[in-house]
Amino acid sequence: MNMGRRSQILVAALSAIAALVGSSAGATPPQTLTLGQGTREIIMPAEWAGIWQTQTDRVDCETLAVLNSSTVDDTTCAGDVFSYDSGEGGLTCTESVNGNSVSISCSGTFPLDEGCDLVSQFDLTITRSDDSFAGVQILTQTTEGEGCVFPYSNCVRYEFTGTRIGPPPASCFTPVETRSWSTIKVLYN
Repeated sequence: MNMGRRSQILVAALSAIAALVGSSAGATPPQTLTLGQGTREIIMPAEWAGIWQTQTDRVDCETLAVLNSSTVDDTTCAGDVFSYDSGEGGLTCTESVNGNSVSISCSGTFPLDEGCDLVSQFDLTITRSDDSFAGVQILTQTTEGEGCVFPYSNCVRYEFTGTRIGPPPASCFTPVETRSWSTIKVLYN
């Protein structure tokens, strides 16, 4: 599966989860998602297939003022598999995907120092209606505890809307088995 231009919002969401896992563990956020013990997969239903034009606004979490915007054309195929690693400890994720909505929620508490924890929360909701969708993605991280010498609080919010501007291209296919591209590459190497 060519992930170059496919479902950029979902890929961005999964990358945010990977960053949440990486930063929560005190490591540099991974550049690519790897399959591990905490691997979760999302399979896109046929209702989401098509070429979508998506506008994404980065929004201030407190004032809801738009900080910047971008518009891209994006392709989703029925059966596309998106994998993300929810980590090996501390992070709990739930997801629900159907023909009309996508919902992913991850949360966790990670020790930073004695008496200081990093609390992370990621939420993504997308609702589709015929040939349009709207969604919100929010990532928050804060420190809690009396041992936190330097308190930290961060919030990143994206709001997006999309319109289906065309049917899925001929290059779309439905896999015989639901396997991520990384798994398929491992099988052939």
